[in-house]
Amino acid sequence: MLPPLTHRKAVATASFSPAGDRILTGSADGEAAIWDSASGERLATFVHPQGVLLASFDPSALRVLSAC
Repeated sequence: MLPPLTHRKAVATASFSPAGDRILTGSADGEAAIWDSASGERLATFVHPQGVLLASFDPSALRVLSAC
């Protein structure tokens, strides 16, 4: 079982990378985060000026798109 992928406020969006090895979440705390789907380790954080409403990987999984 995967440990909780925690943010300081509610998660508004989550998506898996095309290969399923990463999870991208976006939260009302203004952060989008990339997680390792096997370990739950946070790999990267992107800070936004307000809550993140949408976050998705591009088909190559080399880039992400996030929107407030």
